[in-house]
Amino acid sequence: MAKGFLARLSSDTRANVMAIVAASMVPLIGMVGGGFDLSRMYIVKTRLQHACDAGALAGRKAMGGGTWTQQSNTPRAEAIRFFEANIADNAYGAQQMTKNFTENAGKVTGTASAVLPMTLMRVFGETQSTLTVRCDAEMRLPNTDVMFVLDVTLSMASKAVSSDPDTKIASLRTAVKCFYEIVARLDTPATCVGGAPSGGTGNQVQIRFGFVPYNMNVNVGRLLPTSYFNDRWTYQSRRAVRTGNQQFSHWVYEAVEHPIAGLKNGAGWNASLQLPLGRNGTNRTIAWDGCIEERQTVSGTNFNPIPSGAIDLDIDRVPNSSDSRWGPSLRDVIYTRDANNAYTRNPVTTSAELRSYHNYFCPTESRKLQSWTNPANFSSYVDTLQPNGNTYHDIGLLWAARLMSPTGIFGSENALTPAGGEIERHMIFMTDGDTSTNNINYSAYGVPWYDRRNVANPGNVGNNFNAEVNARFSALCLAVRNKNITLWVISFGNGSNSATETRLSQCATPGRYFVARNSAALQQTFKSIADQISALRLTE
Repeated sequence: MAKGFLARLSSDTRANVMAIVAASMVPLIGMVGGGFDLSRMYIVKTRLQHACDAGALAGRKAMGGGTWTQQSNTPRAEAIRFFEANIADNAYGAQQMTKNFTENAGKVTGTASAVLPMTLMRVFGETQSTLTVRCDAEMRLPNTDVMFVLDVTLSMASKAVSSDPDTKIASLRTAVKCFYEIVARLDTPATCVGGAPSGGTGNQVQIRFGFVPYNMNVNVGRLLPTSYFNDRWTYQSRRAVRTGNQQFSHWVYEAVEHPIAGLKNGAGWNASLQLPLGRNGTNRTIAWDGCIEERQTVSGTNFNPIPSGAIDLDIDRVPNSSDSRWGPSLRDVIYTRDANNAYTRNPVTTSAELRSYHNYFCPTESRKLQSWTNPANFSSYVDTLQPNGNTYHDIGLLWAARLMSPTGIFGSENALTPAGGEIERHMIFMTDGDTSTNNINYSAYGVPWYDRRNVANPGNVGNNFNAEVNARFSALCLAVRNKNITLWVISFGNGSNSATETRLSQCATPGRYFVARNSAALQQTFKSIADQISALRLTE
């Protein structure tokens, strides 16, 4: 009977399903529970990562160009606030949530964690899971060129407003140094809003700065190859007339073509040359400070479009003829002249030593775009900026465009980085006043009352020709913007009239015009521009 029962039982398949289901419940619970808990883990970790990212970005943005430990509204507090706004303490059952944000060399790093209790996974002894995320944010520029075009005329020696602690030139020096601190992430001796940065920008990006200080002239000559200059140049000067036995007879004061190749020393430059302008026609040492006379141009008050004869306003033209080459400004060669105590353009013959009545100032030497990795060198250069001379906006903007253009005479240096990377270009033009010319000034176009290169009718001695300079300036503003250069323009102080401020605002790239009435506003303006140029993005 026992054998019969067992045989029947072994062949009976009724209720097998129940046994199989019972046996499969454990792995089934594991699969369903694991999927459910893994989904919760994924959601919590994703939200945790988003909150960390938001906190790092907010902290770095609050830091701006300052420091992590600045006193009010600390960047760390801002990072925590944004973190907490993006995830609740018990999101999806998460517990024991932690977060921490630190900064090093301008990079904000965040870490966050949370403990998530398990549900069905407890069947397998998994009671909880600790989730951890990390995030970074830093101000990272693309490859960037910044060209400063700075008005260093005599009016910059005064204060913008009487309550300012410094003169305008001193305020400008500080503002430029603080701009450098934000963009280059290197500390200078300047006291800047936001504290001192550190760490630099690393070697993943190329950051370059250039300078064109201007007044009635620009000091760019020694930045150029000697082949870009003619060997002879015409000046309002004098020449000695000698007798048959070569004894000095008298002077003829007139336009004289002098040989100036003596300044050239192969590919380099000499500091001076000898010309027969001494007493009785003897040689005299003529020093050269680096300022230049411009190449061929035309006069007028309408340069839109730029006339073909205005070779000087062709930003990119490489010199290939006498008309397209430059000459050196030589102050000691210049002799203006008068006849019967009246200025004249006619030659004057006399054995007397006539004095030269003209004004001349040459600003600090310009700097090509370069990487200023040493903040002491940057600061030292900025400290050389000194105020003098009148205000010729066109010549400053013209040479800033030449030094920055990716398709001009420095195109091989400016088109791409050495590694072939694209470059963003920013030009910052700052002035404290109206155009101020004088037709007896020795400027980049000679002495206008005599030479009449850029002004056809300069009027009586002492008259200005502001309209010509303003027209050329406006044409150059458009030419710069057409080079895909962002043109930032700052009007500093109260020295500009409404017409000038309208012209300056029209010169700037849309939305890139600023007015700074005092030194504090100037520093804030430069800071605002630096913050806008600096691009904020996640790096991890």
